Amino acid sequence: MLIDGKPRFLDGKAKDRDFELTMAPGGVTAIAAQPNADVGDLGILFFQHIVAQDPQSKIGVKLHSGLIKLTMPGWVGVMMSGGVKMVGWLASKGLKVLRPLRTLLAD
Repeated sequence: MLIDGKPRFLDGKAKDRDFELTMAPGGVTAIAAQPNADVGDLGILFFQHIVAQDPQSKIGVKLHSGLIKLTMPGWVGVMMSGGVKMVGWLASKGLKVLRPLRTLLAD
């Protein structure tokens, strides 16, 4: 959430949320340590922590919206902002990275 123009993490659950994140300390530290990263680099870092095996680095994601709502305006813009880097990274990792993401989308 943005407060006074700055991103803030807040405890609690948002109304009508698209997804829920559970972030281990290592995931929070890694993302917070990149204040000047672009959307593509942050997206790659985010996906690396989603598929991390280390419980202290893992970012858990639970979807509350379907694919159609996730592709509505807003999320598409974010994905397009970092798309080339993120798609390149995903392609370089092959299906090893896509398997956990596919499982996440199936939940």
